[in-house]
Amino acid sequence: VQASSPEQSFPWWLLLLPAVLLLVLCLCCLMLLLPTSTQHPAAPALVPAPVKEEPVEEQRLLAPPPPRPPASAPAPAPAPYLTLSFVDAESKPITKTWHDKPLGLTFSKDTVPIVVTRVVKGSKADLYGITTGMKMTAVEFTGQDWTSVEDKDYATTSALLQRGVGVLPHETDRPYLQLTLLNPSTNEELVKTWYTKPLGLTFSPSAPIKVKKVDKGTRAWELGVKEGMEIKLVAHTDMPTPVDIYAKKYDEVMDIIKTGMGRLAGTP
Repeated sequence: VQASSPEQSFPWWLLLLPAVLLLVLCLCCLMLLLPTSTQHPAAPALVPAPVKEEPVEEQRLLAPPPPRPPASAPAPAPAPYLTLSFVDAESKPITKTWHDKPLGLTFSKDTVPIVVTRVVKGSKADLYGITTGMKMTAVEFTGQDWTSVEDKDYATTSALLQRGVGVLPHETDRPYLQLTLLNPSTNEELVKTWYTKPLGLTFSPSAPIKVKKVDKGTRAWELGVKEGMEIKLVAHTDMPTPVDIYAKKYDEVMDIIKTGMGRLAGTP
């Protein structure tokens, strides 16, 4: 019997054992890295709890109000007026309204009914178609309702007419010369206005200054200026406040009148 050598007596499979262990270790690691095939139920999605909204004031949702417009100025007062009603020779009625003075016509005195005696050429009365001989039937003006004057006496009608003329402003749309005249026989003051020249009258060179002559068919004649009337006040476009001329000399008064005439249309 042969004795065995040391190489033959060492088990060879022990050499393979480390390799097998290493392979098993690699497989275990690989299994850990691979996703598991076991299906787990998906976790329910998280739904945020509804946020409780605070009530918003209605005023916040509305657009801001527009700025208030500035306070408007009070409405202007209606323009003063004077309305006169007439009838012509054929009893045809005519009604016209004036918003300034002079009216451009004169009336009969101390007679009923009151009748138009003169109409100034180119005046508002002339443009309105008022003619001599027309009878006044009614008066209305600012602060006075329509009033029939057919059954009233002269004094009442004349007072109404004067009040109506008194509410009107003076015409200012063209140059003018205004004389306030005193009728010595009645002690009545009359305001007469010229817009054209010549005036149609001459004055006495003495104090008080009086009308010496009135030329027929002129503006002074149409306005009813009479000889002997005295000048009390003078006003014109550049001097709208009437000036008392009683204390002034004749030359001073004539200079004032000539200054006023200088702005008037027409020929000297």
